[in-house]
Amino acid sequence: DVASTVRDIKAAIELSTGVPAREQQLVLGSAPLLLDDDQRLAAVLEERGGAVDLTMVRRDPERLGWLEALQAEWWHLDTAPAWVRADSELVLAAMRSGRSGCHCASEELRADRAFALQAVQINGLSLGFVSPELQADFGVVVEAVREDGRALEYASPELRDDIDVVLAAVASPSGPSSLPFASAALRADRAVALAAANGCTPFPEQGVLECVSEDLRSDREVVLACVRQDGSALRHASQDLRAARDVVLEAVRTDGYSLQWAAEDVRGDREVVLIAVARGGTALQFASDELRADREIVMAAVHQDGTALEFATMSLKTDIEVVMAAVREDLAALRYVPRKVLRKHGGLR
Repeated sequence: DVASTVRDIKAAIELSTGVPAREQQLVLGSAPLLLDDDQRLAAVLEERGGAVDLTMVRRDPERLGWLEALQAEWWHLDTAPAWVRADSELVLAAMRSGRSGCHCASEELRADRAFALQAVQINGLSLGFVSPELQADFGVVVEAVREDGRALEYASPELRDDIDVVLAAVASPSGPSSLPFASAALRADRAVALAAANGCTPFPEQGVLECVSEDLRSDREVVLACVRQDGSALRHASQDLRAARDVVLEAVRTDGYSLQWAAEDVRGDREVVLIAVARGGTALQFASDELRADREIVMAAVHQDGTALEFATMSLKTDIEVVMAAVREDLAALRYVPRKVLRKHGGLR
């Protein structure tokens, strides 16, 4: 039945032969069938193009013991004998257990392309432990960066300058974190920058704008794509774009504190500042003096974070409605209330 899993097949063999499923190894031709027990026979048949001859080999008890130990805890590989560290199935079992262990593999195994392909699919950063020849192998490197874009660090210089490899890296879950390892030419490539910016998750670990060329930091479309994901990227935009109202608006919608990176004129824009303090009340400190004296803006700020009262003008620190709004949001705002206000209102009890 093509709907059967590898586990089902082993169970059937156990019923037929009495050989426990845990002691079975299924072999296609001369190569071990290194599949997860949950994989379906249909997938194997599709990969092999139709019918296959399947042979069961009974595992050696010592090898089986190592397999079960490594499936439970990968670090047993650190102290394993040489023959274990040279066994592809055992090393891969350890890696599936803890996403680590490739560094313990024998030198011969780390130079084996079939092993490397499986290792980098488990953990792309395993690329750092395979042979230099495999670090220059397009197929191996692409699989590695798809799993973790940061594996680009270990690719050969030629592949770090390959746009297909770099696009695969920036499309990975680690996305922009791979950009520092791309060639200078590709860090100046607009398509790469846009792919990284549009594909990354909000607030990525590594910002796109800090990795790309100066020219791209002046590219409106690239900068807008970046600040929509992480407003603080505004700090790396060109001076002209930090003065562009539409760019700053997008930035503060994502992160109110990005107001600090805006040009002085934009920090005096009422709409921009209102949006910023609604996202982060203490962003009030980056507003113009005039807007820190604006009652509506200060009220919006203290409603979001009472301690924003610290950055209001003295006239608003003595406004009892503003003060009460701040204290209701956070009692810590009391430290910013003038003593004369506290005395007058009995400590605002």
